[in-house]
Amino acid sequence: MKTNLKTPPPWETAQDSDQQSESKPFPSRQYSSSASSPGLAAIDAVVWRLQAQQAVGESLLVGVTGCASQAGTSTIATQIALRAGQHQSDRVLLIDASRQPTKSRSKDEDGPGLAEILAGEVSIGECTPSRIAENVFSLSGGQMGPESVVQVHPHALTEMLDECRHQYGTVVVDLPSADNLQSSLTLARQMSGVLLVVESESVSTQQAQRILTRLEQDEVRVWGTLLNRYRDYVPRQLRKWL
Repeated sequence: MKTNLKTPPPWETAQDSDQQSESKPFPSRQYSSSASSPGLAAIDAVVWRLQAQQAVGESLLVGVTGCASQAGTSTIATQIALRAGQHQSDRVLLIDASRQPTKSRSKDEDGPGLAEILAGEVSIGECTPSRIAENVFSLSGGQMGPESVVQVHPHALTEMLDECRHQYGTVVVDLPSADNLQSSLTLARQMSGVLLVVESESVSTQQAQRILTRLEQDEVRVWGTLLNRYRDYVPRQLRKWL
C-alpha cells in the first residue's frame, strides 16, 4: 500500500509514477477517459470497489475531497465519473462543488447550477447538466449570490439528492478540500461515502490523520484514502529484486 494511513482502510491509487507526468485539472468541458490517462487502472479499481458498496436498486452518492487544495481531487473525481459511466448502464452525474461559485459571469451565460439549487432559487429540474461523455453528465457550481458563502436550505438539498437518486445510478460530487468544506459540509454528510485524496510527499501522516479525525467528528463517512501523484524512486533495474 502506498500510504501510511491506518484508518480507514486505504485504497491505493498510485496516480503518477516516475514515467508519468503529474495529473492536471481538465480544461473546462474537455474530458478524457482514454487508455493513456494517468492512473487509469487505479481509477478502475476504485470504481469497482465503489460498485461493490452499492446496494441493488439504489443509487450511489460518492464525494471526493482532498487533504489540501491542488491535490488533484477534481481530476480524480472526473475520471471516477467517466470510468463509472463506461462500466455501468445507468447514467452518471458529476457535480462540481469544489469551487466557490463565481459572480464574474451572468446567470444567462452558464445558467443556474449547484449554488442556486442549494439556495432554493431553482430546482435541479430547472438546470441542464452538460453531457461530457456518452453516459456521463456534469452539473456546474453555478453563480454566487450577495453572500460570500452559499446558504444551504435543507429542504432544497434533500429534494436535489432525491432527484439525483431517481435520475442517476451514480453521483460523484467534487467537494472542496477537507480544510475548506464550509457550506459544502452539509452536502458531504449526505454522501453514501467520501474518498479522501492525499497528495504524495505533500501531506504528512500526522496531518492526514488529523483531517480524518476532523471529518469523523463532522459526521462525514470516509470510505477510504487515495494516494495521488505517487513516485517510485527505485530504479527499474532494481525493482525485480525487491
